[in-house]
Amino acid sequence: MFLEFVHGAGGHYAESGYDTRLVVLSVVVALFASYAALQTAGRIPTARPRMRAAWITAGSVVLGGGIWSMHFIGMLAHELPFPVDYDLNLTVGSLIVAVLMTWLGLAWVSRAGNHPGALLGAGVTTGAGVVGMHYMGMEAMRMPARLLYEPWTFALSVAIALVAATAALAIARREVSIPAKLGASVVMAVAICGMHYTGMAAARFEPGQTMALGRLLWLEASAYAVHPQVIAVLVAVSAALVVTIIIASATIDKRFALSAAREAETLRLGSRRMSALLATGSDLIVVADADHAIRDV
Repeated sequence: MFLEFVHGAGGHYAESGYDTRLVVLSVVVALFASYAALQTAGRIPTARPRMRAAWITAGSVVLGGGIWSMHFIGMLAHELPFPVDYDLNLTVGSLIVAVLMTWLGLAWVSRAGNHPGALLGAGVTTGAGVVGMHYMGMEAMRMPARLLYEPWTFALSVAIALVAATAALAIARREVSIPAKLGASVVMAVAICGMHYTGMAAARFEPGQTMALGRLLWLEASAYAVHPQVIAVLVAVSAALVVTIIIASATIDKRFALSAAREAETLRLGSRRMSALLATGSDLIVVADADHAIRDV
């Protein structure tokens, strides 16, 4: 995969647009994924070692998979005047890159704690994964056109990804209230969408000599093709199901953890009271169970 950049001014590039409904759907997916990622990542710092690994994996699937889903729907929202297919290997590979690099980022920051250097390293790792996912997904496009990038807009999309990933990990490590978490989810979703659509703005599509033939074949096959909106809805529904399951799991786990903490605190206070009573009492104290069996004197 080698990216090509625009050199100098000029050049004949295809005009493009967006399906507004799919753009809105991509933003909604980003919002749900961001909230689920924050909800899941909030369980990592307080979880036991085995459960911590499980929550890191869940967080990487939610955040990495959610970003990929948003990206893919955003790609389908992009309308070009010629047919576009997608290379399956690169498309699946872009999903794996997003999940794997997000896993590395979450694992890094969870082990290193709140050290600024660790947070920066984890953010750069995750951000690089987002960039790799996006542009690998772009290279998966198969079309009668040459794909080029405007260098400065491309660089801006990379910067947005790095900053957004670092901010996302910083927010994810903090235990915040639900309103604050919702606000942070909006910020994360805007950053994720901003990176994607900035990257799309950097793209230039230079039609090839086969464009006319490709368009003719596309028109002939369009009656048998699956509409991009159908694919987008299927991706969104699948992502929503995964996100819903993980949000529910994180919420239930948090409630169990709070309940266990309250019970432990109650037992601790009871033990302290009993110890104080035994230390200061001058009379004989007998401790018996419900069956009237003596347990302690």
